[in-house]
Amino acid sequence: MKKIILVSALILSLSFCGCSAEGDNSEKTESSASQGAEVSADESGITYTIRDVSHDTSTGDRIVISDDQDDISAPDDSISFKDACDIIDSCNMEELYLPQSAKDYKKLYCSTVKYQGKDYYSIYNYLEVKGQKIPVGTNCLVACDGSEILKKDWVGGYDPVKKNTAKNDKSIEDKYPDAKITPNEAITDAAEKGEKLGLEYEVSSYVFEADDTLTEINGVACYKLTPKTEYTNSIELHTAIYVNAYGSGEVYLPVLGTDKYTTIS
Repeated sequence: MKKIILVSALILSLSFCGCSAEGDNSEKTESSASQGAEVSADESGITYTIRDVSHDTSTGDRIVISDDQDDISAPDDSISFKDACDIIDSCNMEELYLPQSAKDYKKLYCSTVKYQGKDYYSIYNYLEVKGQKIPVGTNCLVACDGSEILKKDWVGGYDPVKKNTAKNDKSIEDKYPDAKITPNEAITDAAEKGEKLGLEYEVSSYVFEADDTLTEINGVACYKLTPKTEYTNSIELHTAIYVNAYGSGEVYLPVLGTDKYTTIS
């Protein structure tokens, strides 16, 4: 029997990575459609796909995140790429699904795209780990005329973000008072594990989010990280990865169908 769950409750539980399916393998699939969104888990119980169903759209094509930093182009009279990055840095971190200030990340230029008839720089915030660029948060579209910034949301569309709101950023100490390392250091610890994480693609192919609270795993306070795959019309959220918040480097992965975790060091 297919389990039906109200999407409003699911969206809240998925927010900031409360989305992993570990510990419950009793149902093959889960799905819901309400308020213009559909949430489903595949048969393995490790992936949620979220898409906008207010229109008749498919999941879409997987977005391959590429680095074209040496070939930045934009229409005449556009703001510079640096100015576009400054606009991102002016935004509240939580609005961009970031665990730290946008200024704490380098910026990855993917392309200049046209969205709803307007030109935008397509940009990711990222961390560099062992020569790989690890995207964090979500895709940002900054208008080439500087007028606005959009973010890719949890149902695969784009929403406007208010500029000049970084003053509302919480400090790391306020968000994670029990942590000894920063969220970015936790993401780095996870990314350094590479193939050990069991992801289908290279770790740099995923966009990482961090929960806004610590989670206890095996008696240890951990950062909860969720790798995301972005599609043109949807977002795919994979099983959460837990990183020891005390800085000893351990990463914990759930053993599906159980309440146990395997340790990667």
